[in-house]
Amino acid sequence: MIPLSYGNPAAQAAALQAAQRIGGVQVLERVTDAAGRTGVAVARAEGGTRIELIFDPQTYRYLGYNLVDATGEIQHSMAIKRTAFVDKIKQLP
Repeated sequence: MIPLSYGNPAAQAAALQAAQRIGGVQVLERVTDAAGRTGVAVARAEGGTRIELIFDPQTYRYLGYNLVDATGEIQHSMAIKRTAFVDKIKQLP
């Protein structure tokens, strides 16, 4: 996800558009992450569970994911609030 988080917005958009062409993959608008931010998701369902990878709709920065069951209930959600490059193991940004 780092390349999608820090790359060129046009390249990020192209990567998401390419993912949309994979069988069973959907693009969902207005999906909310665990931090309450609304984004666009690339989603795929398998075995009654859907994983939604959520991206900022303007910058295409990766925001987090939702794991959704067959009833539409979110079973697990994760949000990335900040990212940074560090030069030492266990160093916090």
